[in-house]
Amino acid sequence: MRKKRNLMIAAAALAILLACYGLLKGANDRSAAAEEERQETEVQLMSLSPDTVQAFSFQDGGTAYVFERDADGDWTYPADENFPVDEDIVSSLLRDLEDVDYTRRLEGVEDLAEYGLEEPSNIITATDAQGTEHTITVGNMNGSTGDYYIYLDEETDVVYTVESTIPLDFDLTLYDLVDAETFPAVAADEIARIQVEDAAEGRVEEFVKNEASSSQEPEEENEAQEDGQSWSAVVGEETLEADSDQVTALLDELGALYYQSCVEYYVEDLAAYGLDAPAYTIRIWTGAGGGEAETADIVLYIGAMDEGGDYYIMEEGSTQVHTIGASSVEELLHARAEDYLAQKP
Repeated sequence: MRKKRNLMIAAAALAILLACYGLLKGANDRSAAAEEERQETEVQLMSLSPDTVQAFSFQDGGTAYVFERDADGDWTYPADENFPVDEDIVSSLLRDLEDVDYTRRLEGVEDLAEYGLEEPSNIITATDAQGTEHTITVGNMNGSTGDYYIYLDEETDVVYTVESTIPLDFDLTLYDLVDAETFPAVAADEIARIQVEDAAEGRVEEFVKNEASSSQEPEEENEAQEDGQSWSAVVGEETLEADSDQVTALLDELGALYYQSCVEYYVEDLAAYGLDAPAYTIRIWTGAGGGEAETADIVLYIGAMDEGGDYYIMEEGSTQVHTIGASSVEELLHARAEDYLAQKP
């Protein structure tokens, strides 16, 4: 009796599994059919070769930002000659205009507000080599399909639905197109000397890489090379042997640092970021014998914190101010040379 009941339960479970499989397969088939139908119904709306676009613009918060090619074919922001344009990002944006398809065409439109086009979320323009301006006005997203409503140029009585690629890619701020600097790439084994100056405490912590001594026995020299770089720490007027593993681990953190965001591409008011009198200064010497040079190869100034608790930072000779995560750099900023000695006092 128990065996018969177990067989009945197993049969019921199998039936449920088969039913679920059927439902899932049916849903997948319908989804695939819908996608196939969508592709079949897509019709090209416009096509602009990126190489022929001479100017383009987009809107953010009601402000139009216009970019133009110069005589050399490079992109510029005429409103500010100091603005560094990221050519790669612009090229990627313009490729979106190379093949613009629509899935639906709605004619005889009288109420643009119905599609979010009376107060559009964006107005994108592109001017071709012949001087013809093409305009895409972007409205609401269709919650069912994920497509967006648009109209072209001044043809406000015809609305199209297009995929989200263009509306989302052109949903930009000015700073999204900044050719922002990256944090100086420097590895621990490239550093010959480093200083960290804390202005508030009036102290400078310094670590110096030891040069291989000619008096070293070959076996000792090979062993030192296998163990990694040898470091000294400057404490007061003395240069003392440091725990090289500890120093290397500290400097390895430099290789993982990165700027979080560019907050100003051409700074004029350093005081606004606490960079007129930096809280910390990091000086880095690189290369063989670089530690003997008077001037550091890389100098980084760290100023005040922003509202999110990150530091403002800029490199000497740069015009750009960035933010850097406080937690990522705190250990370096607060390191004390005496704590890294091979033999603690």
